[in-house]
Amino acid sequence: MNRTITLRTTAALAASVVALGVGGGLTDASTGTDTADSTTAGEESSIPTETGPADESLEPVVIGMINMDEGTPSYPLVSAGADAAAEYVNAKLGGIQGRPVEVRHCNVGVDQASNQECAQEFANDDSVSAVINGYVFSSSFGLPILEASGVPVLLQTPLTPADFNAANAYAYQGGNAGGGAGTATYAARFLGAEKIVIFGADDDALRAAVAQIEALPATEGVEILVSHISNTAADVTADVQASEAADADAILALVNAPQCLQIAQTVRDLGIETPIVSTTVCAVPATLRENPAVFDGWNIVGSGLPPMLPEGVSAELDFFREVYPQYGGSEEELSSFHALGGFAALLALWDIGNAIPDTMTREDWSAGMAAFDGPYFGGVSSVSCPGEYYPAVCANDVRAFQLDDQGQMTQVEDWFDPLG
Repeated sequence: MNRTITLRTTAALAASVVALGVGGGLTDASTGTDTADSTTAGEESSIPTETGPADESLEPVVIGMINMDEGTPSYPLVSAGADAAAEYVNAKLGGIQGRPVEVRHCNVGVDQASNQECAQEFANDDSVSAVINGYVFSSSFGLPILEASGVPVLLQTPLTPADFNAANAYAYQGGNAGGGAGTATYAARFLGAEKIVIFGADDDALRAAVAQIEALPATEGVEILVSHISNTAADVTADVQASEAADADAILALVNAPQCLQIAQTVRDLGIETPIVSTTVCAVPATLRENPAVFDGWNIVGSGLPPMLPEGVSAELDFFREVYPQYGGSEEELSSFHALGGFAALLALWDIGNAIPDTMTREDWSAGMAAFDGPYFGGVSSVSCPGEYYPAVCANDVRAFQLDDQGQMTQVEDWFDPLG
């Protein structure tokens, strides 16, 4: 199903700028010292300066949004985060060059037809300046269509090789090129794992992640065993028992959100004490609220800003918590990686859009996205396109956090390159 949401405000003013400032600190549990979150002293902050509303009398800047909003699996909060950011941009940040932002949504599944349909819809619509690709498992069907029409794409979470190597597409955080690989690098480099068992989703994104993991410098000589878990699995006991998880040095839980709790509970019920490393997919509010104690000690690796950090340790997160409720929805959205990720992606386009020529053609947007060097909200302070390892992934560094029995996080490892 396609849906269109037009976001406008009621008064006028002009474009806006990014503030200079210092990000808040995160406590490093391994040292007890403070480390910077995504900015350090003297660097730009990704927290914007409010300047006033956009001018609703002007033609809107239209951003397409392709995401798995419905179906199984689905990630609707990515779109919700982008919508909230667009409303905020229009109400407080002067829009893009004074013009209001309009987000047009198109839902895709894992099939070829829906991905091609959404891409063609936006490619044919001359009013669409750029596209945000959210959580999309089958973008290989849609990205070539957008490329052929010159539509630049911001890859909010790059998941597959088609994303990593896409032309005219840009990722300012690593997704599977960082998080998936990061779990294995963290296990091998920081936990000293020589034998790793992966519980992985039964999909192409996971298979791509495993292929990448097996080729990492950090996993050279490491034994890696993979057990695929169905996205509809109701009980994973047999899968865990059949694996060699009890004898491994680390478990990588690279499943989709509904299976995270199953893995956590089953591993605990079977008395397996092997350290578990996962991505932010397993650290979503619905999962943690249901039974946070079973995730105690889990290591979470990713390039985004964890919304479960305590107040006062991240200036960006405190800003998000203050602003988002005014433009977003439920408490679940406020504490969601996905909502925060969508919010960050739209803020990046706001920043880019205010720096490009006022003609704002697709070519202008492409050049602006290629030239963007950060900071990226909730992510690294500096990005560089094309990426060092994959052309479309302009930043793939990750951090590691550890969950406690209340679902709160503490940073245990600062930014590191999982591919180097």
